[in-house]
Amino acid sequence: MVGVNALITSGVSNYHEKFSDAQSTMLHYPPYRANILFEDTCVLIGSTAYEHYPITCFEDPIFFIVLEGMIYNIDDTTIRKDLFAIANELHDRGLFKETITRFLTHADGEFVILIYNKQTRDLCVFNDALGRLPFFWYMDDEIVAFSREIKFMHSFIGQITFNRSALMEYLLYGFALGERTLIKGVERLLPATLLMYRGSNHNLSKEQVLPLTFEPEEKDRKSPRENIQDLRRSFLEGLRNRVEKLGSKKALISLSGGLDSRATLAGLTACGVKPKGVTYDTAPENARELEYTQQIADLFGVPLTHLTPSKEPDHEDYLRYVAMFDAAQPIGLANVVNIEEQIMLHEGSDIVYYTGLYGGELLRYLNVTSGLGSDEDLVQFLLTTPDQYRYAHEKVCAMLQISEDEIRQHLRAHIATYPEKDPYTKYIHFKFEMDYKWAGPGEDRNRLFFWTITPFYSRGFFSTAYAIDEHKKNTLFFRNFLYSLDPRTCIVDYYNTKMPLTNPLRLRIYGLAEKAVRNPWIRWLGWQAVHFKKQFSTPKRPDSEKEKMRTMALDLLEESVRIKEYFSIPATRDVIRAEEDRGKLQRILTLFIYIDLIDCRGCSTHKKF
Repeated sequence: MVGVNALITSGVSNYHEKFSDAQSTMLHYPPYRANILFEDTCVLIGSTAYEHYPITCFEDPIFFIVLEGMIYNIDDTTIRKDLFAIANELHDRGLFKETITRFLTHADGEFVILIYNKQTRDLCVFNDALGRLPFFWYMDDEIVAFSREIKFMHSFIGQITFNRSALMEYLLYGFALGERTLIKGVERLLPATLLMYRGSNHNLSKEQVLPLTFEPEEKDRKSPRENIQDLRRSFLEGLRNRVEKLGSKKALISLSGGLDSRATLAGLTACGVKPKGVTYDTAPENARELEYTQQIADLFGVPLTHLTPSKEPDHEDYLRYVAMFDAAQPIGLANVVNIEEQIMLHEGSDIVYYTGLYGGELLRYLNVTSGLGSDEDLVQFLLTTPDQYRYAHEKVCAMLQISEDEIRQHLRAHIATYPEKDPYTKYIHFKFEMDYKWAGPGEDRNRLFFWTITPFYSRGFFSTAYAIDEHKKNTLFFRNFLYSLDPRTCIVDYYNTKMPLTNPLRLRIYGLAEKAVRNPWIRWLGWQAVHFKKQFSTPKRPDSEKEKMRTMALDLLEESVRIKEYFSIPATRDVIRAEEDRGKLQRILTLFIYIDLIDCRGCSTHKKF
């Protein structure tokens, strides 16, 4: 990924060469350049980025400071002043944690900040309150390394070992939980976390200075109308800050037939921005959605360009995609990179690309609101509730040869790290963790060639959205929010449900159905009904792409020595052969490719799958 990399060593002779080699592995596309931003004795700070990627450096005789990303509600002069104030308190061993907390409480944006003290060789790293830019670190007896991409660490790790707990979490939920990554020893920076390296004793400490909590404070104190007004105000305020900061750049917007993108378009229109629209859908069965998208564009007078991939992803595309995102994005999304590349070729990289990516999840129900009386109920729900995107825990146990009790104990320990007391709010925290680990790499996927903004994740809107009781959130609630932004957003039907948003009564009935679905027993009965129907449905035509993925996964399972270290061959083979869901096959294939790539690091060629 584009972004900042840093390395501090304690006597490694060839650290400069290793640093350069590590950065070269992150030059995924021709516009990327590897740069050395700062070099001192045994200290290197660099970047891999395209020309217009936002990396800002500040320097004086004592400090070197790097800001990666954007802060939208603070002017550049004040940002510089605030960062040097933090740096001086770090130097004086003052109340820097409190200062950083105040800064993060106020700052609205997505960013990672590095502060290096040239005199003491101390290095401070912290990120924004929502952890919007995935960032990783690794430390051993000789080095400490920081990067936006795990691949950067490979050059400094002798024998790479996979984290069995993370593998389990990946199969269950699509991501490693907490700070864990798939690679043992490499950790992910949690939101609003401060890493403090002291050069005097080669010590690294960490602290989440602004812990995220979803414990209710003022929930249910306001009427639905007041909630909608608050949401509208905070949404437009966050978007105006972004427009004012980047208003000189050409604006593009990703449009679809859904609700999130039309909210973003309405917000931009209210801010006086007339963007160009871009839409794409690589699935032929979704062709009807393009009609909805065109209707929305026409209503707002936005020129719309429909893009399709110029080529299908090949073997090398899959390898690069999996390696670049460290398996956080399934290979089925690899064709999106081709779309983003086309946008860059036509519009350049000095643009702002607005999306609604994963924004509506803040304003729609969270799958469950009842039946969680204790943490043990929550563990049971997270472990057993059917989900089309996760493998059943019985299959995970068989594949990794672990016990169900071990998984339960693991989930129980992770939930205990959340600051909330109520199991329901802990569930909300868990869902947020999944959301930001999906949306972060998803946003990065769009930032491969230009800067991308999702206004739903502005600091103010996020706080306002999560202050609203989840029981109030449904499609009608989202419709009312859209209507408050611009009534035109409700003229075109919601593509996912084919439902007219101008019919509040129908939406209210649909909302009652949503509320019913929140009950775990009703969800279970619905799941059983779906599977019962499948038993008597007409067999579908063979899916050649699905069978290709199945063959790839089986081949890697048989050929890769590293995969055999962690997976039971007979049990995993049975799971893959029986799997009919394309998404689950993509997940396990993505994981297998990643493991095999790690096993082949340093090889001139990789195994064919």
